[in-house]
Amino acid sequence: EGLVVAVSAMQSPHLGVVVMVAIAIHNIPEGIAIAVPLYASTGNKGQALLMTLLSGFSEPLGAMVALVFLRHSISEQILENVLCFVAGIMTTVAVWELFPEAHRQGEPLAMVAGGVVGFLVMHVTVAYV
Repeated sequence: EGLVVAVSAMQSPHLGVVVMVAIAIHNIPEGIAIAVPLYASTGNKGQALLMTLLSGFSEPLGAMVALVFLRHSISEQILENVLCFVAGIMTTVAVWELFPEAHRQGEPLAMVAGGVVGFLVMHVTVAYV
């Protein structure tokens, strides 16, 4: 995710802001999804917070990798390839992990509503940010 934000911002400041906002919104439930089960299983708030913070450090590392290795060679083709690569990873996680888990919860309306809200948030982000 950090790689995508950095590469997007190098290509276009507007695109960088759009991607950053989308990923920031995505990181809220991601952090909750990491912290809540850890706290529930250990009862240790400090450990849950630490593990959540550590998982978030991968994003700045990805951004640093992009800045160090791609800063001078960014092109439209590289941007498209990086965005497609990351989109493929995120789509795979959604299809193979998140959708089946949401289906197992037995709340199909909540699953559809979550998807619709996600699409609407992305539409607003792309259209108005």
